[in-house]
Amino acid sequence: SVFLAGSRDQAPEWQQEAIRRLQDLPITIYNPRVQTRNLSEHQAKRQLEWELKHLREVSVIMMFFAPELPSQIPQSPMALIELGVHVEDPRLIVGCPFGFSAYGSVEAATAFYGARMVENFNDLVDETRKKLS
Repeated sequence: SVFLAGSRDQAPEWQQEAIRRLQDLPITIYNPRVQTRNLSEHQAKRQLEWELKHLREVSVIMMFFAPELPSQIPQSPMALIELGVHVEDPRLIVGCPFGFSAYGSVEAATAFYGARMVENFNDLVDETRKKLS
């Protein structure tokens, strides 16, 4: 199983492309992206509990930082927190293109803790497939 962690709010829907490219495998793919940004406090709590439950159970955490966000918007602050939580987890594979605003921080953290990081989405999908086989 795979959990699709990383950029969500105001980011391209990279998760759908990941699902398309992994759908031939006999796995479950957990996509935490929700279509509405205006969750009630109760809904947000349930969403977070769902995410934490599945993050604990999956075989691979596939984390992608999308570089296409407008520069005036803080890029993926929750995904950076997720990286900090999971950076030492051997199930983690990170995709962080050079165009991501915090690329240097992501690169430094993954290098320090020995997490696998690739610099583009195609390599992230390939590495995820390898880890699942």
